[in-house]
Amino acid sequence: MNQTEQFNWIESVSFSDPGLVREENEDSCTVLGEDGCYIVSDGMGGGSDGEIASQIVVETLADAIEGSAPDSPGSRKYAVQQAIHRANRTIRAYSQSHNYAQMGATLVLLLLDPWHPGQALLCHVGDSRIYRFRDGDLRQLTNDHTVGAELALSLKKKGGKQDAALMMDHTNSPFSHVLTRSIGVSDNVLPEWDETTIEPGDLLLLCSDGVTTMLKDEEIEQIFRDNASTEEKRAALSERVLAAGARDNFTMILCQVASSLPQPANPTEEELQESKYLLKIAEERIDHA
Repeated sequence: MNQTEQFNWIESVSFSDPGLVREENEDSCTVLGEDGCYIVSDGMGGGSDGEIASQIVVETLADAIEGSAPDSPGSRKYAVQQAIHRANRTIRAYSQSHNYAQMGATLVLLLLDPWHPGQALLCHVGDSRIYRFRDGDLRQLTNDHTVGAELALSLKKKGGKQDAALMMDHTNSPFSHVLTRSIGVSDNVLPEWDETTIEPGDLLLLCSDGVTTMLKDEEIEQIFRDNASTEEKRAALSERVLAAGARDNFTMILCQVASSLPQPANPTEEELQESKYLLKIAEERIDHA
């Protein structure tokens, strides 16, 4: 399986728009189809060059992952983790050199497993999201790194389901946009990693909060049910966000999985052990190079 064919079982479309209120688009995204990697970043800072922050995140990660399709899952995760730390340092240096009070960006990243087509890694920082649409049902795969979401999670654990639901609603919670994690705002950044399965027919959505502040999950789910092709889903989602007022920049990547997946690769035992080791230590190390 050569590099150009390795991830050809996923069709993707992307879209980014400044919305109807803001003049500048501070979102950035990229599709690295040949490397099985998809990235969305939402810049923060307003007059403090939020668009530059998101561009730094996307470009730094793209440089790290481009050409990595032949590499192990562990090697790819390690490369992404270190790239996030480099992006954090770059944004911090840029912000300080321009005397900005604050400058940063969110991140959601989908990284397909080069050895196992039925698996993928998710990495996120902030309140951009990844969803999976499977068998007619939409599920959010990432947890927002916001004060509101963390309060909701705490309430849910204590049994306050109604209060938790209210806190999670962007339209009702004053804390819904107060981020607890971002790239570039502090000296340390803590990306959250998760694993997910990939099944034939799955649809994955990566988006900035400009989508989810305008549309409830139920509306997104219905749009996906009502439209056939990936592009039709993308167009309908964009139109609905604009119709709802599009008060923020909004960006999305839709990844449609084919009706069948290729066979897994057969790495050697040495390659497996090395990959497991890198997967384990990736989040523990910060390279200074």
